[in-house]
Amino acid sequence: MIDGMQSTYTEDETSIGWGDDSVICIMKHFPGGGVGEGGRDAHMDFGKYGVYPGDNFDEQLEPFASAMQLEDGTSQAAGMMPYYSAMYGQDPSGENLGNAFSKYIITDVLKGQLGFDGLVCTDWGISVDGWSTGFLAGAPWGVEDITDSERIAKAWEAGTHQIGIYNETSVTLDTLIGAYDVLVSDVGEEEAKALIQTAAEKTILNMMRVDLFEDPYTNPDEASEKVGNAEYMEAGYQTQVKSVVMLKNSENIIHKSDETEEKQTVYISGISSEAVSQYYNVTENPDEADFAIVKIATPSTSYSSGYNRETGEYLPITLQYGEYTADLAREESIAADPGKEYIDSNTGEILYTDHAENRSYKGKTVTASNYSELERLQSVSEQMGDKPVIVYVNEKNPLVFTEVEPLAQAIVVGFGISDQAVMEIISGTTEPSGLLPIQQPANMETVETQSEDVGQDMECYIDADGNVYDFGFGLNWSGKIQDERTEKYAAAELRCILN
Repeated sequence: MIDGMQSTYTEDETSIGWGDDSVICIMKHFPGGGVGEGGRDAHMDFGKYGVYPGDNFDEQLEPFASAMQLEDGTSQAAGMMPYYSAMYGQDPSGENLGNAFSKYIITDVLKGQLGFDGLVCTDWGISVDGWSTGFLAGAPWGVEDITDSERIAKAWEAGTHQIGIYNETSVTLDTLIGAYDVLVSDVGEEEAKALIQTAAEKTILNMMRVDLFEDPYTNPDEASEKVGNAEYMEAGYQTQVKSVVMLKNSENIIHKSDETEEKQTVYISGISSEAVSQYYNVTENPDEADFAIVKIATPSTSYSSGYNRETGEYLPITLQYGEYTADLAREESIAADPGKEYIDSNTGEILYTDHAENRSYKGKTVTASNYSELERLQSVSEQMGDKPVIVYVNEKNPLVFTEVEPLAQAIVVGFGISDQAVMEIISGTTEPSGLLPIQQPANMETVETQSEDVGQDMECYIDADGNVYDFGFGLNWSGKIQDERTEKYAAAELRCILN
C-alpha cells in the first residue's frame, strides 16, 4: 500500500518513484502499539506501558522493517510515528520513556537497527500535561515531572523531528525557544543546531518529493474527477464485500441466490432496512418472518476502559457481554508506577494522583457497557422460536462467541463496513471470501493468560458445527475456505513452530 501511495506511475503503469502523483505515507505506531498491558490504551496515563512477557520485542518490528524495503522507487516509508507507550523494561539504560522521548527506540532501534532515514513525527500532544482531562489531552509518559520545553528538547535529543499537532494556538513561541535553550544546554550549540537543521531538512524534503514547491495548486475540476468517482467508489465497495467473513452457516442458510425462489420475508434488528429491503420483504412482526437478521456491535471498549479514576482501581477489559471476573489476571502487574502526585508543570496544580504502584486487576469484575446488544439478540431469538437467526457482528474487537453463537444459525463478521456490503453476502448475491484477520478467543480465561507481545497464542472458539474461529478461517458456500492464502498462512505458522 505504501509503495502504491508514494510512487508516481506513467501511463503504462511504470513507477518513476517520487513525483507529483505521490502521497507521503507516515507509518504508525512504532514500535508496535498492541502490547499495552492488560489491553489498556496508551492515549491514557493508566495505559501508558507496553509489556513483553513473551520476550518478543523483535517480532513487533517486522511490519515496520518491511516498509524499509519498498520496491517501486521510493525506498522507504517517508515518515514514522512513534506510539505514546513507554516500552517497559526494553531500554538498556533502565529508562521507561514514551517512545518519542526514547533515544534507544528512535535512534538505536528505528534508525540504527532498521535503517530508517525518513521523518520521525510524534503522536499528538506528547509534551503537554493532560491526564486529568482524558483522551488526547496530553501524553508525556515517562517525563511527567519536567516542563513542556524540557519534554520537547528530550524528544529532539532522542532523534524525533516533528512534534505532532503543534501550531501557534497549541504551543507558544516561548515554549519552543525554551526547548531550544534546553537543547543547547544539554548537547551544546553545534549539535543543537544540527538536530534542528536535520528536522527541517526531513520536513522540507517530503514537500519537495511530491512537487509542492513546483506546483502547490489544486485544479478543482481535476480533483472532482479523481476523488469519489464511480470507478473508485465501486473498487472501494467491492473491497468491503470481499472483507466480510462468514463464520457459521448451519444447513447452508446462506447460499447462492436463486432468482426462481420466492422473495422471503425477514425480521430485522439493528441493521438498515433500506439495505435489507433490496433483497427481502421486511416485516416488523417476527411471526410473519421466514428468518431474522440481527446486527450487533462487539462488547464496548474505549480509550478509558481499564481504570476507574474515582476509586483508583485498575479493571479488566472484557471481550464478552456478561459479567466477567478476572480471576486469572496477574497478581502483580509487569509495569508499575510509584504512587505519587503529578503536578502541572506550569501552574503547580496537582492534576492526578497515581493511587497504586501495582496495576493488577486480579479479582475485579466488569460487565460490558453495551450488554443490551446481547439482550436484543436474545429477545429476537426467543421471538423467532425455531426459525433461523442470522447474526451480523460489526467487529471492533475480537469477541468471545460463547453468548452469541448458540443463538445464531449463521454468523457473518464485518469490520466497520456498510450494511449494503454485508447484505450482498447474506443474500447470496456474492460468495463470501473473507478470512479472519485475528483470533476469536474461546473464553476470557485464554484472553487473560495470553502474552501481550505474542501473536496467535490464544485458544480459539469452536462452534456447534466444529469450526475453529482462528486466524485465517472463513467459510464460503462450499464450506471452509482453503486456497493460496490459507496455504501461505499454514506454512508461516509451521515456520514459527519450527523456529
